[in-house]
Amino acid sequence: MKPSLGEAYIIGKWILEDGKVVADDNCKRIEYLIHHYFRKVKTSPDGWFAIYQDPDTSFYWELSYPQSEVQGGGPPRLYRINAEVANKEEYDPYKKLTRDELIVIIQKLLDIEGTYDDEQAQCRALQANFPDWKSVLSDIYRYHFEDERMSAEEIVDKGLAWKPIELPERLSRLDE
Repeated sequence: MKPSLGEAYIIGKWILEDGKVVADDNCKRIEYLIHHYFRKVKTSPDGWFAIYQDPDTSFYWELSYPQSEVQGGGPPRLYRINAEVANKEEYDPYKKLTRDELIVIIQKLLDIEGTYDDEQAQCRALQANFPDWKSVLSDIYRYHFEDERMSAEEIVDKGLAWKPIELPERLSRLDE
């Protein structure tokens, strides 16, 4: 049940079994670890993220629910984070950033700089700062795999300019 030294993440899934959605073994393992083994260190202000510490190895683990479109955030995910992130005085994975800070993050993603932990933190920053963050990831993907290359500044400006489609209060056909 305890994480091995080489383990970096544990991702839970919900599966359909006999017509019911049930937690897989990883979900059950995560529940065991956070309730019976790990020591809780801190929780984000919104309560959706928590940091735990393994008492045997002193490794830090972040608990999150990354499927925001699913009820309750979906199944849980644990992944190991570095001590520098865990020990920050103010832990807020959804902190709002300035345009210049976002450009630095996007440039790091374009340059493929940093560790896996860094990349995960950068993706959480995208979620927190762009209403349509998945299109920002698409622009980054296109930078690496297609001919369409936008600069970090262009990607940030496009992401910040995004607005949802506004539907009229009533459709004209219904008014007749």
